[in-house]
Amino acid sequence: MSDPLYLLTVEDGVALVTLNRPQAMNSINRELRLQLLELFPLLDLRDDVNVIVLTGAGDKAFCTGADLKERSSRTTADMVHDRHYMIPKFTVVVASVSKPVIAAVKGYCMGGGFELVLQCDISIAADNAIFALPEVTHGFFPGGGAGSTVLGTANVMRAARLPDGGTVIEAPRASRKSWIWPIF
Repeated sequence: MSDPLYLLTVEDGVALVTLNRPQAMNSINRELRLQLLELFPLLDLRDDVNVIVLTGAGDKAFCTGADLKERSSRTTADMVHDRHYMIPKFTVVVASVSKPVIAAVKGYCMGGGFELVLQCDISIAADNAIFALPEVTHGFFPGGGAGSTVLGTANVMRAARLPDGGTVIEAPRASRKSWIWPIF
């Protein structure tokens, strides 16, 4: 029996959702994506949930995006199906929740993980948080809507560098307090 792909606790009105794939830097495989597509609408309907906090297991990564190992083993037809039917739903699943969603980011937050954070209402980054859209360094554009979403939520000068240059943004090291990051 394998570990659950996410952990959920609800206490005092706070639902804590923890992506639970630390061995894979909390990357999102197809099964986790399907489970999160079910989970967030259900949390939105729960009367005992007032706010949702999303984080990743371990200290290395919040989420490094798509599981590239899994992707390399999938057929083109499967990937086309996901691109047309699953990804469009996933790129708005968190943003569609009526309750506040807070991303608690530590470690790497890249690709689809960064796109997931962009759907949240508030992001809190630990000192070791690193944000990037590295897809362009592999020859493709961010597929989860970050190209347009980041421009709507971030400082325009910094945001303009992300989708086209693979720029890495690190949380400020001068401050030992967590960085609140609703806007770069």
